[in-house]
Amino acid sequence: DPATCITPNLQTSPNGIVYMSYQQRFDDSVQLVLSQFKDDTWMPSKIIASGNTWFVNWADYPGITIFDAENMLAWYMEKSDTGTFTYNIKITTSSDSGNSWQPGKILHTDGVHAEHGFVSCVREDKGYFITWLDGRNTAAGEGEHAGHGHNGNMTLRCARLDLAGNTLEEWEADNKVCDCCHTATAITPEGPVVIYRNRNDDEIRDNYVLRLQGKVWAPPVSLHEQQWQTDACPINGPRLDAIGKQLAVVYFGAPAMQPSVHVKFSKDAGSHFGKPIRLDAGTPIGRVDIVWLNEEYAATSWLEDGFLWLTLLHANGEKLQTLQVAKISNGRSTGFPQLVKCGNTILAAITNTETNTIDTYRIAY
Repeated sequence: DPATCITPNLQTSPNGIVYMSYQQRFDDSVQLVLSQFKDDTWMPSKIIASGNTWFVNWADYPGITIFDAENMLAWYMEKSDTGTFTYNIKITTSSDSGNSWQPGKILHTDGVHAEHGFVSCVREDKGYFITWLDGRNTAAGEGEHAGHGHNGNMTLRCARLDLAGNTLEEWEADNKVCDCCHTATAITPEGPVVIYRNRNDDEIRDNYVLRLQGKVWAPPVSLHEQQWQTDACPINGPRLDAIGKQLAVVYFGAPAMQPSVHVKFSKDAGSHFGKPIRLDAGTPIGRVDIVWLNEEYAATSWLEDGFLWLTLLHANGEKLQTLQVAKISNGRSTGFPQLVKCGNTILAAITNTETNTIDTYRIAY
C-alpha cells in the first residue's frame, strides 16, 4: 500500500547540505525516513526507524539534527501506555552519514507513563543540546486526560548529549509551562537560549526566554507581554534561529481573540530583544518558522487565509518583501511548514493533504 507522507523537518548541515526527515505512514506501521537534497533533487530516502506503536500527531512530530558530515541524531515518539497522551521521546544516532542507525532509546529517565514531546534540538561543540516538554508531574490521575497537564504541571527540560546520544547533563528548566506548544532552541557564543510558551496560575500563556549561563539558568524573562489568557493550549509555539550572538524569533499570539504573528531580533544572545515587528494581515493561524540567511537578513513564514506566506526582513527590523509561497489547507493535518537556507535560496517544505506527499519550494532572495 502507498504510504502517506507527513511532518517534514528540514535541517541544513554545517557545510550547507540540506536534509529532510519525514514520516511515512502505512496502515499498520510508521517509518521515519531521511532524504538529502542534492543537485536540485531529493535523493532516495533512507529509513531511520520504524514501528507500529508510535505516537503520530500533526503537532508533535519527529526530526533530525545534523552534527557534521557523518554524525546526526533523530527523535520520534512511541506510546508507553494506552492513555491518549502517554508516550516517550526516543532518540537514535548515526555515525555514517545516515546509512545506519542505532536502536532507539528513551531520552528521559523518569519511567512515568505521561506525555513527553515537542522537541527542539541543536548541535553544540561536542554534541547536541535538546529541549522538550516533560509530563512526568502530570500523571497523578487516570483516564483519557492523564498525562496531559490535567493533574500536575507540564515541565520544560533540557539536556546535553554526546554524539552517541548519551546524556551528559540534564535540567528541569521551568516547572510549569504550556502543555503542547513547540519549544525553540539555539546556541550562541554565550550559551544555549530556549524560547517556549509559558503558563501561569492565571492561564496567561506568553512566550518566555531562558538562557543557560555556564551551569546556571538565568530567570525566565517574557519575550513579549501580550497577556494572552486562554484555558486551552494554543498548539502554536515559537521558532528561533541564531547566527553568532544575533537571534531571530517568530511567534504567534491571540490576546483578546486578536491573532497576530510577530518577529523580534536580539543582538546580544537573548539578553535584550528589539521591538516586535508584526507580519500578518489580521487573520493568521500561526505555525511559524524563521531562518537566518546571513548576518543581515532573515526569512520567516506563517499560515494565513489558506496560504503559506514568507517575509524577508533586515536585522534592523525593516520588512523588505512579502510573498505567497503556496496555497494550502488550513487544516491540522497540513502541520507545520519548515524553512531552511539552501545555497543562495530558501527551501520550504509542507505536508500536502490532498496528495499525501511532502511539497517543497525553492524561493530566491
